[in-house]
Amino acid sequence: MQKLREVNVPFIDKDALTYLGGLSTVTHISSELPAGSDLEDILGPSCNSILFENFDTVDWEISDWRDVEVFTRLWPHKLTALQLRSEQEFEPDLMQILFDSLHTREAFRSVDIDTKSYLNIDEDDLMEMAEAWPCLEVLFLNEMVGHMASKAPVPRYVTLPGVVRFVERCLLLKKICISISLADVDKEYDMELDKLLDLEPRDSHAALDHVKLRCTREDEILELNAPDECEKAGGLSLFEILLAKLFLG
Repeated sequence: MQKLREVNVPFIDKDALTYLGGLSTVTHISSELPAGSDLEDILGPSCNSILFENFDTVDWEISDWRDVEVFTRLWPHKLTALQLRSEQEFEPDLMQILFDSLHTREAFRSVDIDTKSYLNIDEDDLMEMAEAWPCLEVLFLNEMVGHMASKAPVPRYVTLPGVVRFVERCLLLKKICISISLADVDKEYDMELDKLLDLEPRDSHAALDHVKLRCTREDEILELNAPDECEKAGGLSLFEILLAKLFLG
């Protein structure tokens, strides 16, 4: 066990997690987190401060989002990749608690949060992320199981121009998945085919490898994967052509 580097198990109890968290060799763990009092016993105010200090990547399955304040105490300064997955819905205000804790860690190169809950963020949140995570290469927010339905009284949205501004500030970013509103698309961009084809493409050195946007159009949800090359524009919708020009060069 003293040479163990990675742990990938369906579930781990608190004693095993505490033991693994104390091993100096372990740098990655993928598992469902213990919940409630068990998690508090591991990560509570009296917990061992040297636990998990050598972790650089974690992949947590969250069974109870009420534990968010507890498990955010986990992030070691060396953590560069974070994946949080859950089939459980959670209240939108917990997202701010999560972001507040994440912003204290500037080493992130990959953040992947995938839940059945709507992630109620806006462009100010995106700018905070851009400032907090200058090394960010991957940002996936609800790529697989997430949806656009919101229980929040006043849902907040990210616009396409807001995503463009975010990408321009994250110089190392290569992959993104995010939910957006189409509210300002027509105001910001001329959606005529000839105008889009004449649009100056993104510089090749700043081009992204993958862009996936969940878009709301009235009650319709669109999932669009931008093409690899603008030369494929002949078989694309106007919106896909716009994405290719804005993000893929």
